[in-house]
Amino acid sequence: MSSALDVLFLLPGRPSFLASKRWLKGCRGFFCGGKQWITGQIALCAGEMATIPRERLPQTQRLLCYGQMDATKITYCLAMFSRDDLRPAAATPATLEVRQVGIPCPEFSWFLHQAVGVEFRWGGRQGWGRREWAGHVAQPGLETWVGYVQGTPAGYFELAKQEDGSVRIECFGLLRQFFGQKLGGALLTRAVERCWEMGANRVWLRTCSHDHPHALQNYLARGFQLVEQTTGPTNPPYESALFKVDPR
Repeated sequence: MSSALDVLFLLPGRPSFLASKRWLKGCRGFFCGGKQWITGQIALCAGEMATIPRERLPQTQRLLCYGQMDATKITYCLAMFSRDDLRPAAATPATLEVRQVGIPCPEFSWFLHQAVGVEFRWGGRQGWGRREWAGHVAQPGLETWVGYVQGTPAGYFELAKQEDGSVRIECFGLLRQFFGQKLGGALLTRAVERCWEMGANRVWLRTCSHDHPHALQNYLARGFQLVEQTTGPTNPPYESALFKVDPR
């Protein structure tokens, strides 16, 4: 790390996020959770780094500085151990309707995973074809639920009952078009409620620093506890398979 300049990388869900937006006025730009943010003059593109004079960094913020942007992925394992720990979202938007996918459909699950997950580098399924997707959605104990707004899929979650009696939230997220509409808290509330309805003895999930900047905050606000934090290699960005059409 340079003695003159630091690279600021703000972790999602940390209280420092909003405070930092205030004191960074006039700086080039900064990243939060690997995403692009604009501080006035210049917007940074993915892969660039914001250099900020050391004297501009409050002492409490220097613990969040790293010498290389996006060099590692931070993975958070979160768990809820009692139904009573759930803190529901304050209100459910009247336009949100959450329904289970009653007939497993590999094409639909593939679409949801692509539409939500590519932006956040969801890994593990990029190479799947129809055969793998069909086997996945046919698993006993797997449920897929979709949140609709005026009939349009706005987000979804995938739940998987585990052999130890727990239920894992395998996938959770919104399509970008529906960010900022107070849907995330309501959809996550319904996901956790359904986990307990499935007879879970524990509800858990994994998220990481590739996720939306508000994701970790949303999980903690609903009552999840951080039980493990690890670092490892980043997930490589990849292109969505949606809209891959020859323009000719």
